[in-house]
Amino acid sequence: RAYATSERERMTRELLLQLKLGEVESEPFRRKFGVDVLQAFAPALAGLSRRGLLALEGGTIRLTREGLVRVDSMLPELYEPAFRGGRYT
Repeated sequence: RAYATSERERMTRELLLQLKLGEVESEPFRRKFGVDVLQAFAPALAGLSRRGLLALEGGTIRLTREGLVRVDSMLPELYEPAFRGGRYT
C-alpha cells in the first residue's frame, strides 16, 4: 500500500532532510549511495548557489543565512521533475 521509493528518491529525501540542518557533506552520500551528490544535483545546486542560497565549499554544501530562512521553499528545485509543482493537501 505504501509507495516504494527508488534509490534515487531515497538519496534525494536524505539530501533534503540534511539541508534543513544547514550543511551536507558529500562523502557520506558517496559511501551510502555510491553517488557524488554534488554531481547528481549539480544544475540545481549551481542555481541555488548563484542566487546566494547556498555555498559549495569543497565536498560540503552549506546554506547561507538567506538559504536557511528559505530552505523549505527552495527544496522543490532538488525534486525529480515528475514531483515538482505537486500539491499535497
